[in-house]
Parts: sequence; C-alpha cells; structure tokens
Amino acid sequence: AQGFKEREKGRSVSPTAHRESMRMFLAIGAMLGFMNLSSMDITGAYLQSEDLQREVFVRLPEEFEPDTSYVYRLKKPLYGLSDAGRQFWLKVSKMFKENGYQSVIGDECLYRKVDKDGKLEGLVIIHVDDFVYNGTEKFVKDLETLVHSQLTVSKVEKNKLRFCGVNYSQE
Repeated sequence: AQGFKEREKGRSVSPTAHRESMRMFLAIGAMLGFMNLSSMDITGAYLQSEDLQREVFVRLPEEFEPDTSYVYRLKKPLYGLSDAGRQFWLKVSKMFKENGYQSVIGDECLYRKVDKDGKLEGLVIIHVDDFVYNGTEKFVKDLETLVHSQLTVSKVEKNKLRFCGVNYSQE
C-alpha cells in the first residue's frame, strides 16, 4: 500500500517497546534466574491484524490487474498504511489480556504473567512484529503454544536475539 497517498489517515498511534523496558526485562530475568531468553518473529503480522476500522480501497498493480477500473476494499491493513501497526498491536494486546497477561505501567508493550500466588512467571516485550520473552520453562512453553495457536510465526530463537539493533545472548 502507498500510505503516503492516503487521504484519510487512520489512528496511527502504535506503541513500541522502550529501550528502558528491555533493560528492566533483562535485569528482572537475571535477578530471578530465568534461563529461557527467547524471541519470535511473526510472519506477515499486519495481515494477521484486527480488521481495519475504516474503508480503504486500492487498485492492484497493472501486472496483476490490467483493467484499472477495478478497485478492491481491504479487510486487513497492509504495510504502509498509517494504522497497520496499531491494528496488529490491538490483536496482540487482546490475545495477551484474554490469557492472563498484564501490561506493565509505563510501557504498553511489556507484559507480565503471574501465578495464582502472585509470583512472576515471565515477561514478554512486543516490538512491532517481534516478541522477546523470558521466564519459567512452563511460561515459555505456554506462551509459544498461545502465539502459535493464533498467529503465524516465522522463527523462534533461543538464548540469543537482536532487539533494536543490539545483540543479546544468554549463556
């Protein structure tokens, strides 16, 4: 999509993780002895988003549709639309909240999950279409099962990751 040509832009406020949250995430994981540092990348994240809340019509490139009189209404956001990131974040946020995760005050992209006794099981950071997480073995297994059940994941990496241009590893 050519978002720069949008006449009516959608709400584009899409939270992304703060660098300070990553520092806190790493510090808490080290203090609690979590040894399951992992990351996953979501394939075609915007196509797995919540449906658009507005009408967006597009024309296909001439290579696909030579008749330029056809227009198509999008159901899902495409990369380049102003509200694409927000629609994906809304889906992920809903998925986490429905499954007992809570966002941390000060960063809507840092989630925690606690057990019935209030003990921290693990943390997850969302940055656009990347998830970084650490916690107990059960937390990691349950999180991966949840995400795989609702989203298409392209890769999962264990004990190493790249976040906002910085490489991290856990030994």
